[in-house]
Amino acid sequence: MSIRSHQRAEPERLTRLAPRLTALALALLTLCAPAVAVDYVWRGNVGNWEDANQWTLLGVPGASDSALLGGGTAFVNAAASVGSLLIDRGRLAGPGALAVGSLNFQRGAMGTEFCPCVTGSTTVAGTSSFNGALIQGVGPAYTLRFQGNAVWSAGDGALNGAGTVVNAATAVFTDEGASSASSYRALRDNGGSYFGGVFLNEGSYVRSGLGLTRAYGFDNSGSVQVQSGTFELRDNAKSSGVINIALGAVLNFYGNAQISGRIDNAGQVVFERGNATLTSSARLGGGGAVRILDSVVVIDGTQLINALTMDGGGQLVGTGSVTASSLDFRRGNLGGTSNFYPVGSTTINGPATFDGSRSQGVGRGHTLTLLGASRWTAGDGSISSAVFGGAIVNAAGANFVDEGAGLMAATKQLRKDTAGGGGVFINEGSYTRTGLGRTAAYGFDNRGLLRVDSGVFEFDSGFSNTGRVLVAAGATLRARDTHPVDSGLMGGLGTLQTRGGFGDTGLFNAGRLDPGSEAGVGTFSITGNLVSANTGRLRIDLFGAGSGDRLAITGSALWRGDLDVFAAPGAQFAIGESYVISTFAQRANNSVFDRVNWSGVDSSFFSVEYGAQNITLRVTAVPEPATWALALLSAPLLVGALRRRRQAAA
Repeated sequence: MSIRSHQRAEPERLTRLAPRLTALALALLTLCAPAVAVDYVWRGNVGNWEDANQWTLLGVPGASDSALLGGGTAFVNAAASVGSLLIDRGRLAGPGALAVGSLNFQRGAMGTEFCPCVTGSTTVAGTSSFNGALIQGVGPAYTLRFQGNAVWSAGDGALNGAGTVVNAATAVFTDEGASSASSYRALRDNGGSYFGGVFLNEGSYVRSGLGLTRAYGFDNSGSVQVQSGTFELRDNAKSSGVINIALGAVLNFYGNAQISGRIDNAGQVVFERGNATLTSSARLGGGGAVRILDSVVVIDGTQLINALTMDGGGQLVGTGSVTASSLDFRRGNLGGTSNFYPVGSTTINGPATFDGSRSQGVGRGHTLTLLGASRWTAGDGSISSAVFGGAIVNAAGANFVDEGAGLMAATKQLRKDTAGGGGVFINEGSYTRTGLGRTAAYGFDNRGLLRVDSGVFEFDSGFSNTGRVLVAAGATLRARDTHPVDSGLMGGLGTLQTRGGFGDTGLFNAGRLDPGSEAGVGTFSITGNLVSANTGRLRIDLFGAGSGDRLAITGSALWRGDLDVFAAPGAQFAIGESYVISTFAQRANNSVFDRVNWSGVDSSFFSVEYGAQNITLRVTAVPEPATWALALLSAPLLVGALRRRRQAAA
């Protein structure tokens, strides 16, 4: 019944009942903010909604009436309706279903405060408003449903409790954010603790404004628009719908989450705590950034993302594949740990950075492929794995720069794990070692170019070289294995240091040794022994006037295979000149090369002299003057040919 019809029916009764209005009710009418006119005011007692004695007009509000619940508890025991409802300090409870035309929720609660809990519900057909500076609660077993639009005004309050809030498919819920950029508000928590309350978003949830919204038990099957600030999904979050993150906005997963829908990210997605699973149907895309901190992120589908950051000990794992435009790997793991080793992959199309002062892991079953320019900053950290290693592939055309350890006496580690399994680093592109100290590499498979420009690059038994290894002057390539094998090319101006000691056989050369550099003559040193295979080759470049490349070996040398001698274009030789092309402590078994191949000079002009501790090329004849003149005229062409030949051989 409306207030006007009630006054017409019983004017005298209203007059008699006026003194019975409680002081509390009058105070509520006076202090209610914002000030609104209401038909019925709850007297502030604990009683039944259907009891007319509990209302100021001794009647029960109906579908066309407005009501104020300003204190006490009103139990709805059966289906009821009210045109508009203002709740300010009161509690609405009971097993009945209350239909509300519009709701103004300042502060107070719905549902019982203590269990045993009674199932009840309130459904709002029209608009709803929540005072964001205050606290509203929806308690256990109670359901608040929005069928129309709702606005949660800006402020640092909370819409909490262990009950259920449903934003229906037709509804738009606007969260206007906290009061400042440094403050937060809470959705569905209970005094900072989570007791199972849920927010079911079947419609549209729009997060705008400043600061942070902490949402507990958020289940999205509709759409979420994170327009500004941070929307943080805490315990037991789910999303089978669509989430859009605007530029500058943040979606933060803080706790367990399951995503089977789509995330269109133009801002930033952060996985901070707990376990988050992206099922095979989930899609995480867009031009925004993705950060994995202390969270375990399980990906079972294919994801194309922009910038990926790993930090804080987080983990990216699963049977899916992730492709990112860039990687900032500070700390954490790609792939499985603790007896969980699914086969998955991460591919970085652009730049990648590894923090050399910390540890990063690529675990068993996982493959990290680098397609761009990668940088491992200076420091004493490691790129390893927790237990058993996966694979890192520096692809063809990619460049990986290792900036060395933090100090001259310090060490950083590549691919070693705590169980000794190690994993592999497959270099198909270019790996350049610079800086101080030592890099201890395990399972290094070089198929491209390994440049040791400074410091020490140390490899173990998993080392394989079918590509090129160039060691600069003053730098060292060190073998920890007692049986190192070269099947590609090794050379430069630096030193290869074998392990030495019991069982060390030295370097087994089944590929090519190439002392010197592309710029000119030089010496490549081997500390230890050398054993040449039938397929092994030694390349020596001669520049005339006694100048030529040299291979210096501190141990014994067993020679087989090919000696390839290249005379530099324009080089002039004099009878009696000698070129010591190799020195060693002992020539094992009086061994000699199987074949000697000459390029740029006739073999009849030289003799090959095998000594006990060296091999010397001696000039025994020289071309006629006319032949020298012809060689000098063709020198410019031959210089280019020699450089191309040396680069091709390298």
